[in-house]
Amino acid sequence: LVSANVLAQSAPATNTLSTVTVTGDSPLKADQAASSKFTAPLVDTPKTVQVITEEVLQQTGATSLQEALKATPGITFGNGEGGNPTGDQAFIRGMDAQASTFVDGMRDIAAGSREVFNLEAIEVIKGADSAYAGRGGAGGAINLATKKAKNENFIAGDVSLGNADYKRATIDLNRKINDTTAFRLNAMTHDSEIAGREGPKSKRWGIAPTITFGLGTPDQLTLSYQHLDVDDMPDGGVPYYYNSKTIPGMTSDVTLRPTNGGNRNNWYGLKARDKRKEQSDLFTANYEHKFSDTNKLRNTLRWSGSEQDYIWTQPDDSQGNVANDKVWRRFNSRYSKTYTLQNATEFTGKAETGSIKHSFALGLELSTERSKVDSYSMVDANGNAIANSNQCVTGLSPYMCTSLSNPNGNDPWTGSMVRANAFTNYKTDTASLYAFDTLTLTPQWIVNGGLRYDHYKTSVINTKSAEFGRSDNLLNYQLGVVYKLQPDASIYASIGTSSTPGNAGLGQGADASLDPTGGRAPITNADLLKPEKTRSYELGTKSDLMAN
Repeated sequence: LVSANVLAQSAPATNTLSTVTVTGDSPLKADQAASSKFTAPLVDTPKTVQVITEEVLQQTGATSLQEALKATPGITFGNGEGGNPTGDQAFIRGMDAQASTFVDGMRDIAAGSREVFNLEAIEVIKGADSAYAGRGGAGGAINLATKKAKNENFIAGDVSLGNADYKRATIDLNRKINDTTAFRLNAMTHDSEIAGREGPKSKRWGIAPTITFGLGTPDQLTLSYQHLDVDDMPDGGVPYYYNSKTIPGMTSDVTLRPTNGGNRNNWYGLKARDKRKEQSDLFTANYEHKFSDTNKLRNTLRWSGSEQDYIWTQPDDSQGNVANDKVWRRFNSRYSKTYTLQNATEFTGKAETGSIKHSFALGLELSTERSKVDSYSMVDANGNAIANSNQCVTGLSPYMCTSLSNPNGNDPWTGSMVRANAFTNYKTDTASLYAFDTLTLTPQWIVNGGLRYDHYKTSVINTKSAEFGRSDNLLNYQLGVVYKLQPDASIYASIGTSSTPGNAGLGQGADASLDPTGGRAPITNADLLKPEKTRSYELGTKSDLMAN
């Protein structure tokens, strides 16, 4: 006890610890966009830009582009409605963004599904943005930033198992070959049923090798390849119950609601007929030369090819069959191939003119795009055509009609699907010049401006071998003013424009075609219509809540 008292009396009355300051970047946020067209940090960019980082993709368990963007405000996805092909058909602020989807800043226009196994960020730009994205962009654009080789050694992977026979595995391997060369490999396999549905499945695999020479030197060359293979059994959903009755002296009383015949597992497709197969390949060569720590020249060359082949059942939602416990198996089909060749040269850097600081990007983009689209028809065992019509009434085919409460999607059939071999061909050539500059006038005032010119030449040859085409010159701009309330917060005002010419989607969506005879409601002078113009104004504030 004595010893304890002595120790207590000799201890200091207070203990003062030295101050510890912890700093670091949060992997959940991005300070700078991957695209060099954004010449200022995001907090100083006078436009709505959302960046979903690789860490967010991992923590949310996203396995597709649709899953990655489902929590992003202002974005919805289509599912083949209105004549659009199936796949990742994003609508930003209600506008079709099929033609405004990019991979590493280069247009990726082909319809189809996209994966996240080779992505390190997804950038979503909202508002009219043809200054950044060229044609289209009335509602915004999506840019997918792929993984690059790094000057370090690591390996990471993930194996997932779940209900509905869910199986998924990914691997991310990076290796230094020497002090200036590194190799990275990303690969993925995915196989699962659709939970709560009796029939649909999702199956795909992908591989993406990348090698970089000249890491840490003034001259750097990166060669990359990405392949994605999809083999799904598609799900067309459930039909609507439509019933109307007319009461004398009153307007029609209409009942319209989705129904699954009393069982959510009911699937109205036909396994022996339905399919969705896709293949896509991207080859990219990127060369960078650094003149200084801030100024560099970049050239990117890319070839891409994509094939989409599907037949999927759209359950009857319009013919009154459901009230009689019947579902018309109307089928939607498509066979298409898309090829693009693109080259982008860009000079980025920083400079000063007097007291004004500049952060700029100047670029030239050249591209040629081609696509061809075909469809299927159905014939019986004798080679006779089966009409894609409401045969729940005519009874001509047991395959085109099924029970609402007990569909026979697993039953065998003797019919076959035959390609029409009547392609519609689309082609587009584009040459673009752009310039962006962020001018820091004072520590509080920043002006951001961008100007882009596109020479756009396009044509379509329909099934009757009639060709329609036109050429347009598109001039678009982006202008914004930022006032810094403090280093990590600002208010801004901006204006931006977009131009959407005919054939902007290259046949990869139900966009305005040049063909006056095409579409559900043909436009007789479609090839004479000028590009649609959109202008958007934006007033907002930004604050870096996770600033160091």
